[in-house]
Parts: sequence; structure tokens; C-alpha cells
Amino acid sequence: MTQNHANFSYWEKNRSLFQGDIIIIGGGLVGQSIAIALKKNRIQSQQKPLKICIIDKLPAGKSGASTRNAGFACFGSPTEVLDDMNQEPEKEIVARMQNRISGLSLWRNWVSPNIMEWENNDGYEVFEHKEIKSYENVLNQLDNLNHMGKLASGNECIYSVSSRVSHHFPYSIKINGEASLNPGKAHNALIEINRSFGTLLFNGIEIPKRQNWIKKSDSWTIPTSQGVFEASKVIVATNAWTSELIPGVDITPGRGQIILVKPSEKIIYKGVYHAKKGYMYFRNLNGNLLLGGGRNLFLQEETSLKMCTTSNVQAYLESYIKEVLIPNQEFTVLNRWSGIMAFSKSGDKSPLLYWEEPNLLIAARMGGMGVALAPKIGENAAEMILN
Repeated sequence: MTQNHANFSYWEKNRSLFQGDIIIIGGGLVGQSIAIALKKNRIQSQQKPLKICIIDKLPAGKSGASTRNAGFACFGSPTEVLDDMNQEPEKEIVARMQNRISGLSLWRNWVSPNIMEWENNDGYEVFEHKEIKSYENVLNQLDNLNHMGKLASGNECIYSVSSRVSHHFPYSIKINGEASLNPGKAHNALIEINRSFGTLLFNGIEIPKRQNWIKKSDSWTIPTSQGVFEASKVIVATNAWTSELIPGVDITPGRGQIILVKPSEKIIYKGVYHAKKGYMYFRNLNGNLLLGGGRNLFLQEETSLKMCTTSNVQAYLESYIKEVLIPNQEFTVLNRWSGIMAFSKSGDKSPLLYWEEPNLLIAARMGGMGVALAPKIGENAAEMILN
């Protein structure tokens, strides 16, 4: 009878892997950004450097959504903002948009645009013939949309009427300032910055639930199967997985599935495109067509932490490519993947950034906007921690 020896030894379990100032759980864009913001703050204030470690349960190079998204650097399509206007005060909408725009600006300050393949081709929300009422609603609210856009960015004209995109998309609104990037290279760039700052990174380590941590008056001890971590403060930046560690947090997962295809002919799309109130999104990726979405049609199934693709969502994405995006063209599927986003069960669209208890900070629930929000959340979290 054979036995599984892939468990951990006594020596592995009973050792100190880290003793320092701050443990960040979650090595995605948000976790990496918080560490960078903390290090930058200490350098600028000429104070003693903080000893920081970042822990992630996934292997190096992988993350829940940070490296598994569509590579959109976006901050809010017109229909999204209009939907928010029906539910929230203007002040909250503007603040959220401001944080997203500020985050996109910080990206270009922290990382060379060339390194992360940043392309300033603007965004577009497109509408089919049958969606003319939705398009007309945007037109009627264009002044209000630009009023909020100006408050958030200083730009007089964020949203403007654009030309016909295709036969299937006769109506289009341009979103000035949106862009695309390579999220894998962007994530790797943050890791390299953290390494240069002396931040320690641990991958492949499963963190137990909060009730298994040991809290003393001035420190935390987190035991794991591979060793023990100790620090004065702990930051949980695990987005959709946060409620797995900290029960009761208002988070529900949302899986976003993506397909990448190589068309038989050159495609016309340039920029990042939002359709069907943001539930469909597509872009040109090096001459190939990347399409994500469809979650709204399979909500129960896609409220999942399983990072896999499903046949029904993928079939829907393929049919949308055939019927709407590149009709009368052949294409070859190059890749399929999914990423897990984090939303609120209550419908609250604001990220979570608060002290769960003394010296335990939650930074999660990016609402599908983690790319834009990560550096800004990083700065805000650093300010809370250092103050």
C-alpha cells in the first residue's frame, strides 16, 4: 500500500518564515501596490524602511483576477455611470470614478508604459440597432455624464458621440482616457519593484482562517503548513477570497470568462470596447480578437471561486463573435481562461478598505475594476497604516 508523502514535515511546520512589520496576504495587483506605496512613503519621509512580506497561495505568476482579466484600463462606461445615478448620490459616483482615474495615472508613474504594453486608444461603449433606447438615454444624459467626468478628472469632455463602428454597432460613445495594457507584464513589474525595495514574496502558501491566527497585544502570529509568519500588522488583500479567511465580509465572487481568437481577416476594432451595459467587453490584441463577459446570463453559475471555463458561457462568447463582432469570418480559438472578480452581496460598488479589528486591515472587493483601482487603493491603504 502506497502512502502520500506530499504533506509537510515537522521541520517545515515549526519554523519562522518571517518576522517583521507588515504581512500582506494576497499577491495580486492590490497587495503588490500596497507594499510599494508603503515603501515609497518611507523613502520619501526618510524614515526607517518597513520589513514587509507578501504571501499568496497560488504559484508565482498566477493570481485570482490580476493576471486573468481582459487587460482593460477603464474607469466607467456611460451606461454604468447612469445605472449608478439611479442608486447613489453624485458625490459617491464621482469619488469612485476619481479613484479609478487616479489609479490609472499612478500606473504610468510607477511603471514605464512600454513595459506593460500600455496603449492609449480610448474606450467606446457600443450599441446594437435594438439598443437604440439605451443609446438615446446616454445622449440625453451626456451633459450630466461629462459634468461628473469633469469633477472626477478635470477633463471637460470624457464622453462624446462617436462614429458608427460597424453594421452591428451603429451607435457609439467615445470614452476619452481609457486604455489597454498587458496585465501579466504589469503585475510582474510590480513584483520587480517590490523585490528592489526588499519586500519578501512567498508563493504557494495557504493561509488558515482568521480563527487560527494568534493575536497578542502588539503582534500577529499566523501559523501555516510551511512555517510561521509574525508581524505587527496584517493586511488582507485577497479580493474575492477574503470571506474565506474573514467570515462575514460582504463579498460575493463573480467569474469572468474570456476567449481569444485569431480571425481569418484583419479586424477593425481599435481601443477597448464595452457592450451590453458592460457585461460584454472586447479589444484587438496584436491582431487577434479578445472577448470577455456573458456573466449576466449565467449569474448563479458564475458566482464561483472556481477558475475554470464552462461550455455554455464559452459557447455564448463564440456565438457573439460569429454573429456580432466578425460575421462572415472564420476564426481559430487561441486561448480560453477565467478570472475571479469580487462584488458586494448588497450591491455596494465601493471597494472595501477598513480596519476589521486593530492592526488587521481589509483591502478587497474591487468590483471588476482592480486594474484601475490597485495603485490608488495602495496609496490609501498605506496612509491608513502609517497614520
